[in-house]
Amino acid sequence: MDSLQKYIAYLRVSTDKQGVFGLGMDAQREAVARYVANRGTIIAKYVEVESGRKSDRPQLMAALAELPPAEGNSGHRKARPTFP
Repeated sequence: MDSLQKYIAYLRVSTDKQGVFGLGMDAQREAVARYVANRGTIIAKYVEVESGRKSDRPQLMAALAELPPAEGNSGHRKARPTFP
């Protein structure tokens, strides 16, 4: 049995200025890669450039749609993104 986890990455920035503060897309990619290293593999990656004020995030919805149903509750998915 393979003990490595499968991960779906969701990366989002709202402005180019985030890169100046170390929060840009490159920094997020590196953080995700460090977190996943020796733990598993990224099976899908979704990238979005959207304002945090917008609730319409199609890439986030697509990423969440790939998650399997949560253990013990087939009607819900793990819908809370976590960050390292």
